[in-house]
Amino acid sequence: GISSYIQEIEELCTDYPATTVIFDHMAFCKPPTNDDEEKAFSSFLNLSRFPQ
Repeated sequence: GISSYIQEIEELCTDYPATTVIFDHMAFCKPPTNDDEEKAFSSFLNLSRFPQ
């Protein structure tokens, strides 16, 4: 899922702030049902700090 790519997406957004980033279908990230999913979902939502 998307959680495998969060770090790379953060680097992309930091290094290339003019690049538009779009997550289709919320990156297939679903509301969490356990602690591991909670961490992944929170990391995904935390990407909203980037304005692009």
